Amino acid sequence: MDDFKENLKKKGVGRVFSAKAALIGFIFVVFVVVLFLYQRGDVGLFSQSDKESVVEMKTAEMFFTDPEYRLSYHDKINESLIISNFEVGEAWYGDGEIDYRTVLEGNNSLFLASRDNKKSTVSITKKFDFSQAKSFKLLAYLETDPKDIESFDLIFAGTAGEYRYSIRDLETGWNFLSLPKERFSFSGSGKIDEESEGGSALLIGRVRIELVSRPKSNSAVNLGSLWLEKNDDYLLDWNCETEHFFSLKKSPWGNLAVITFTGGLATIKKVRSAEDFVFQAKFTPVREGVFGLFLRGDSVSGYGYSLILDGVGLSTWRIYKAAVREGKSETTTLENGRVNNFKVEPGQSYWLKGETRGEVITFSLSLDGIKFTQLARTRDDSFSSGAVGIVASGSNMFWVDDFLFSQ
Repeated sequence: MDDFKENLKKKGVGRVFSAKAALIGFIFVVFVVVLFLYQRGDVGLFSQSDKESVVEMKTAEMFFTDPEYRLSYHDKINESLIISNFEVGEAWYGDGEIDYRTVLEGNNSLFLASRDNKKSTVSITKKFDFSQAKSFKLLAYLETDPKDIESFDLIFAGTAGEYRYSIRDLETGWNFLSLPKERFSFSGSGKIDEESEGGSALLIGRVRIELVSRPKSNSAVNLGSLWLEKNDDYLLDWNCETEHFFSLKKSPWGNLAVITFTGGLATIKKVRSAEDFVFQAKFTPVREGVFGLFLRGDSVSGYGYSLILDGVGLSTWRIYKAAVREGKSETTTLENGRVNNFKVEPGQSYWLKGETRGEVITFSLSLDGIKFTQLARTRDDSFSSGAVGIVASGSNMFWVDDFLFSQ
């Protein structure tokens, strides 16, 4: 009997071990199959619920709904002060020479050169209150390699000391430099008190510009214009990639200047987006370069319609669009032409007007802002809405004002 029981126990234990072995084998086979499918990408080890549905991104526009908007800078006449245009007749003293060839604005520039580490200096008596300035703007043309400059400094001197700005970001060619007041260093005995406007340390009596080349090298700079801005609130009116596009600069043609050496565009912040409208502005060019209106546009991408005149000395105009086609940015001319018995003249004002109605775009020109001549009427359906603004190409300088939008 005892042997019989012992045999039963052994057989039961054997069955248990056989069942465990079968289970382990089954699990192994399942693991191998799942691993194979996972490596093929047919199954995942974790939940893919976050990938089960893709919601298409939708876009919306905030439209400008006012029937009319006007923007003018006539009241900014006292918000800037011309320190010097470096013209013949201004009493600059020192190492500078008059240059009639390298000119951006006016009739001439002032040429300043340094050779073999020798300091060259020009100065002029000029009185103004340093405390009035928000920033100073300088137009300068660098003829030589920037690496050959050891120092290029703008100095404002008064009875109590000097304010000095060391200019280090010059590039070859024309430069539009913005020099914030707070970045000037002060040396002297006077106490600076920004709260006390007109204090002795803030009254300037003389302006000096110094250029020093590195040893065994030459540097040459043409000085075009120097002015101060009392505030920069005007920049709040615009969407623009850089502050080096607009400036307050008093002139016979207005107070808002566009200065660019690579081209650019800007849109009016207030008019966020619109569909069918009329938009016009007054332009006064002073040198060669394309200028005009930007319609149904986007200031970030630059896509939209441009209605332009080709610049001083020319009689041609164009309507073109910048858009994406087959995944690539592309510029397409929609219309172009010539105005008979007409050329764009420096110092002459021109009013450009663009109108959009559905797919129809109309471009008109006026010499007085009242009587307009239609240049073109074309159709395109690439953009049904967008912002409005201005556009410039190449090296350019013009004044712009009297913006009028209506819908």
